[in-house]
Amino acid sequence: MAKERILEIDALRTVAIVMMVIYHLAFDLQSFVGINIDVLHGGWMLFARATAITFLIVSGITTEITWIKLNDKNKYKKKIQNQALRIFYAALLVSIATFLFDRDTYVRFGILHCIAISIFLSSFLPRHSYKKVIIGISIIILGYSVTLFGNIETELLLPFGIYSSQFSSLDYFPLFPWMGVLLIGQVIGGISLKYMHSYANNSFRWYAFWPGRHALFIYLIHQPLLIGIIKLFMMKR
Repeated sequence: MAKERILEIDALRTVAIVMMVIYHLAFDLQSFVGINIDVLHGGWMLFARATAITFLIVSGITTEITWIKLNDKNKYKKKIQNQALRIFYAALLVSIATFLFDRDTYVRFGILHCIAISIFLSSFLPRHSYKKVIIGISIIILGYSVTLFGNIETELLLPFGIYSSQFSSLDYFPLFPWMGVLLIGQVIGGISLKYMHSYANNSFRWYAFWPGRHALFIYLIHQPLLIGIIKLFMMKR
């Protein structure tokens, strides 16, 4: 029997994956080819933020739908915490790979770290939507307030958005404010589930939503592939 999936979630996740690959391709072309693309400012930065927000919103929606379908607190916690652990292992792989690539800018707390920890912590929060909205908005506001702490010479507070002026990383998404976005996604999931459509996993051609169904795998392999293709192309010139 074909496994049922939710059309809108796989479609949104596919869009996010495509956006991520486009942004990282632009980043790699700037870094390795020297093409003049300012990926850290302006429209490209907004594009990167929109990509991250989409990932976090979708992660929130999926965890909330898991809760609704299981309707059992203990089963929900176990499943969500196992999912968070799987994502965290992937985050550690990213940290190790980027550390070997560049020890000055390696990923200490990137978007995978943020999603994993946020999902884990959210399993202990109240289930009521209005409380989630309040907590989520509060985390977002706090995230834009931690800069008041000034220059902190330690990396132990990186998960909370507090860092030194010398800090630099290829990917950085602290819990404050980004966990708040995931919690808002959970609220959206609770509201929007009745408007979503289920489909059998094999009812579309394999490429239709394949990226959305294998987002974590693509996240882990896309950068080595992009860099490899660019290096190969440069060698042939």
